[in-house]
Formats: sequence, C-alpha cells, structure tokens
Amino acid sequence: YWIDDIEAISVTNLIRSFGIGVDIESLPPTARQNFENARIRGTYAHIMAKYFFQNQLDENTIDPQLKPYLEALKKIKEDYQVEPLAIEKKIGFKNLLVAGTPDIRGLFKTKHRFADWKFTYDCAKETHLQLGGYRYIYNMEVEKPEDMIGRGLIFHINPKKYKDKGYKAIDEDFDAADEFKSLLIAHHVRRKYQ
Repeated sequence: YWIDDIEAISVTNLIRSFGIGVDIESLPPTARQNFENARIRGTYAHIMAKYFFQNQLDENTIDPQLKPYLEALKKIKEDYQVEPLAIEKKIGFKNLLVAGTPDIRGLFKTKHRFADWKFTYDCAKETHLQLGGYRYIYNMEVEKPEDMIGRGLIFHINPKKYKDKGYKAIDEDFDAADEFKSLLIAHHVRRKYQ
C-alpha cells in the first residue's frame, strides 16, 4: 500500500510480522496444499461476494461448488439487513502508515460495521485483530464521534459445518482495535531501533 507516495504496511502484514497466524511454509506439504486450495476457493468466493453485494452477480456464471456459499451470503444479507456502504475499498491512516482493504463496510441491522468473510473450515483467531485494525484505521480518520464505526463482524461461511444457515456470525473481540494499535506502535518502535 502507498499513502501519498509513502509505503505503508498492510494490516495483515503487520499482524504476521509479530508471528501471529499460521506460518504456511512451516507446514507439511499436504497441509500446505490444503491451505492453497482454501486460498483459491476463498479468492473466488470473495469475488462472488463482492459482485453479490454490488447487485452485479450473474448467478448463472457461478461454479456449482460455490452455490452453497452464495446461499449463505443471501441468508446473511436477509438476516442482517445488510446495506453496503463500501465494498473492498482501501483505507489508510497516514500518520502511522498503515492501510488495508476490508471486505465490506456497511449497516448490519442498522449498526455501522466492517465485516469479514471467511470461507474456510475453521476461523482463525487473528481475524479479530484484522477487523480491529480496520476499525482503528477508520476511526482515526473520522471527524465526528458519531461517524465512528463499531465492532466488526466475522462471517464464518461454511455450509458443511453450519447446516442450518451456512454461516456463523462472530462479533469482533471488544479490545481488538486497542490490541492492533499496540502492535502498530510496537512495529514503529522496532523499525526505529533496528
């Protein structure tokens, strides 16, 4: 990411720089391949979600393997009365040179929130930090307190695991934005003294 011609660290890379999350390279070959397969599926599912929430998705073009994920997205849209405000729009905080691209920002049951789609078998704990990072960045740039965004939502979309709805909604940890801020400050201290 670049902010006014200055390189900024991404939310994800900042979190990984502290050893948080799975080190894919350290896994055995079969597990690495499973991660790669999940990454590919997740990429296609994210593209599908983007077009779905932009009301530009031609459902006839969807791979049959992705149809159950689309049905879960439809259920989320209905259950949470989702009103998208920004879809995959980059955000950044120039003062601390950090940026990221949330999956979606919108109204979820009338609450202003970020949401993250996870199309994996398990939902990684560091997703809370990721959403906390987006919330921290966004709230540092708003001018009025009433425009601040609340805790994010993680939608773990797995139709095989959650047979009733196809997904599970998880509230972002309350202190995730503060924890992200601590990592960001530690990152800049580390850079200063290295």
